[in-house]
Amino acid sequence: MPDAYLLASARAGVVRDLFAARGVRPDRMKTSVSVDAAPENSDPVTRQVDVLVN
Repeated sequence: MPDAYLLASARAGVVRDLFAARGVRPDRMKTSVSVDAAPENSDPVTRQVDVLVN
């Protein structure tokens, strides 16, 4: 089972790459990853992940 934080970090990287491909300068981006609390036995793939790019 994948680690929820590592999965969220990978998703954040994809979002960051998407914004960079759209012309947003990398020095203007700050990526923050948070993973909502859930029982340990829940599947991290189906959990809510919030990714903020400033």
